[in-house]
Amino acid sequence: MKRIFIFSFLLLSFISNAQVKEVTLPDLLKIKFEEQFSNATDVKWSKFYRGKDNEEVRYEAEFFNDDTKYMVSYDKNGVIKALEKSILVGSLSPKIKDYIRGYFQSYKLKEATEIYTEEGKEFFNVGIKRNETDYLVLVFNKEGDFLYKEELK
Repeated sequence: MKRIFIFSFLLLSFISNAQVKEVTLPDLLKIKFEEQFSNATDVKWSKFYRGKDNEEVRYEAEFFNDDTKYMVSYDKNGVIKALEKSILVGSLSPKIKDYIRGYFQSYKLKEATEIYTEEGKEFFNVGIKRNETDYLVLVFNKEGDFLYKEELK
């Protein structure tokens, strides 16, 4: 379940960049977002459905706060389900960097994000690239232990 959630969250970040359709937000959600992220700029909203039968609506905001890119996922009541923050690849722990050097020597580190879930779990997604068509996302827990990889095309 964790694997699906993290991968879906990352995949939605790529998909949401391509969306231009305006999303109508509930008033409560607008208020909560403005309270929690008052300095947000370049905010782009998307709406999608989750759950076994796609019965759970989610609103996702992609934005900048200072020079850092964020993505936050809310349920319809304004509860944060996950928060994703871009981080510098140089700030990754030595354990993560060593793992990548040991198993993915032909890849280059491209991007990294830190994800916080509503359950208080923390993950790192690390994008690595070998060539134009070979892009992987490696997922690590907060201790730097490798969990799994996903291939993105």
